[in-house]
Amino acid sequence: MIRYLRQRCISLFLTKLPSTFDSYEAKARATTSPNFPSTFTATATNPPDRYRSDTVMRAIKLAQENNVLEALPYAYYCVSRFPHKRLLKERSGDISWKDKAICLVGRERLSWAQMSMSYAFLLVFQRSPVCQNVLCAHARGPHAEWHLLENYRSPHPLREYDRWESLNVCDNCVAYCQARHLEGRKDVWKYLPTLFELPPWEELREMQSA
Repeated sequence: MIRYLRQRCISLFLTKLPSTFDSYEAKARATTSPNFPSTFTATATNPPDRYRSDTVMRAIKLAQENNVLEALPYAYYCVSRFPHKRLLKERSGDISWKDKAICLVGRERLSWAQMSMSYAFLLVFQRSPVCQNVLCAHARGPHAEWHLLENYRSPHPLREYDRWESLNVCDNCVAYCQARHLEGRKDVWKYLPTLFELPPWEELREMQSA
C-alpha cells in the first residue's frame, strides 16, 4: 500500500542481488574492498558470487513471496554454484526441490554459456585483426587457460578473467580478447533469466511492477 517504501526496500534488496550487468560489475568491485559492509556473508573465494547457502535461499523465498522477480536470476546463479551435496540436503528455510532442480539444470547451462559466450576467447582463440605477430597464431596460452578453467568445481561465466599475461600473445590480441570477453559476459547476463526457466529481464520487471 505504501509504494515508495516498497520500492525503497526493493532497491536495497537489489544492491545485494543485482538485476543489471552494470550493477553486478559495481558490486563485484565494491566487494573486493576490505571496508565493504554486507548483511550477506560471502566466502573468501569469489566474494561477489558466493553467499552462504542458507542466506541466499532465504533471499529467494523473500523475493518470491514479495514479487521481487528481478532478484531471482542472480540468486539462482549463486545457488547453482553450491556443491551438489548442499543442494541435496534439506534444511529449514531452503527453497523448494523444484527450485533446486531448476538451479541444477541452470548449472549445466552455465557451463555451456561459459564455453560459448564469456570464455569462448580461450576455447577458440582468434588473433586480433591488426595483429602482426606470427607467434600469436601458435600460442598455447589460451588453450592452457581453458583447461585450468575446466578444473573449477562449478561454472562461473560471469567471472572477470584477469590472467591476461598467461595468454602469451601480443598486446593487440590481448585487447581483442578483452573486448570479446566483456561482450560475452554481457551476453551471459542478458540470457541469465532464461538459463533458469524465467522470463527475460524486461518481462520480469513488468510482472514485478504490475
